[in-house]
Amino acid sequence: MMGLMSQFVQLALRQIVDNEKELAQKIGADERIVKQVTNGIGSWITEPERLIKLETDFLKQAREHDVQTYNKDDLWVNRLRSSVRPVVTFVTLFWYVYARVTGLSLQEEDYVIIGGVFAFWFGFRPFEKRK
Repeated sequence: MMGLMSQFVQLALRQIVDNEKELAQKIGADERIVKQVTNGIGSWITEPERLIKLETDFLKQAREHDVQTYNKDDLWVNRLRSSVRPVVTFVTLFWYVYARVTGLSLQEEDYVIIGGVFAFWFGFRPFEKRK
């Protein structure tokens, strides 16, 4: 829906840009002001698309880097690389359990860290990896 609406607005904006002189004369405004307004609207419309493209390019570069640095013959390094996140998760889980069992009061920042770790594992990352 948003893409269709964006295309419609871009088409309308293109019509305005093509007729900036006429529009400026009709509304009695300076042509430079009309141009600034149309440029501002155009950048506002295309900003989400640019951000999506930027994120997509970043993920593509990260995947290419992973493929280039992967060495299937070095099992020790591969096991070490694949164990970092699970180890961090278990340490965080044990830290939380230890705090609950011993009655250690956790601060708000502690819950943010715990929530971040579990949101990482049970959030959207598994879906992103399937693509």
